[in-house]
Amino acid sequence: MDLARGLAGVGMILSHVSIWARDAPVHSGAVGVLLGQFTNMAAPTFALLMGVSVGLVSQRPGAVSGQLVRRDWVRGVIYIVLGLLLARLHTPIAIVLHFLGATLVFGTVLARLSTRWLLPLTVVLAAVGPWVNARARAALSSDLGWLHDYPLTWLTLSPSYQVTTILPIFCAGVLVSRWRLSARSLLVLAGVGAVAYAGFLLLHVTGMGQQHPGTYYDFLGNIGRSFIGTAVVVIVGDRLHGTARRLVRPLTAMGAMSLSAYVLQVLLFVALLRVADSLWLVTHWWVTFVGVPLCVMAAAWAWQTQWGRGPLERGLRLLTQRVP
Repeated sequence: MDLARGLAGVGMILSHVSIWARDAPVHSGAVGVLLGQFTNMAAPTFALLMGVSVGLVSQRPGAVSGQLVRRDWVRGVIYIVLGLLLARLHTPIAIVLHFLGATLVFGTVLARLSTRWLLPLTVVLAAVGPWVNARARAALSSDLGWLHDYPLTWLTLSPSYQVTTILPIFCAGVLVSRWRLSARSLLVLAGVGAVAYAGFLLLHVTGMGQQHPGTYYDFLGNIGRSFIGTAVVVIVGDRLHGTARRLVRPLTAMGAMSLSAYVLQVLLFVALLRVADSLWLVTHWWVTFVGVPLCVMAAAWAWQTQWGRGPLERGLRLLTQRVP
């Protein structure tokens, strides 16, 4: 799973640097199409793998359900706080951490349901999520003040991410974890992703797809890309040995400390914006396009080699272990 997280992290970084590389050669032709698919799978992949992790932890011998929920609530609140702090840096980046934190707060409760209940609930959440987003945008206004700016924006109204469409992907991850990422469960995951992506392509070809985050078009694409991508990467990653495994170690290190890596890349963007103007960043897009992912991977690899667990992951673990 660390390899899948690492690739999702690279996709997240490339989606962020794309604001300076919109006219670059990598955004044209077939390469541009493939790059767009890769970068768009980052956030839903993080949600899917977060669900898998929550599910696997709950299956450990001696795991106490109530304690796990409370610890996940603390973890979710910390994600929310970190996300809000990063958002206050006023970068052009759409921060995802607080949306993932809110998803974890709700999702950890749903993760305690039996498969008999969680499976149909996941299907229902997936079916109604984009519909709820559309109805909310049509019915709710900014006159609601803080209620509009925070809870409702996180749940349905955000132009970037919505809990209503992240939550069913999280729940799908919990379901996959109950078969312990077996080859069969990964093939089922890829199959569901293929069906969703076929729906996405159908909407695209017929011109019925609305290219707006939180719509059915966007949601089907997210499911397809994240489910297929995760299944393929986990299956391939489990079969890597020797030199191949060593070559991807910087990626797996980045995935193992995905929270620290995410915060680091945002801080790198802040530093870039302080020392270089936008015109320079646009004309030298390749510096950020190549340099930022390499810097984050190198930092993660060096830290893991020297100290093991990532700094924020270590602090988060110390805090949550104190929760009774």
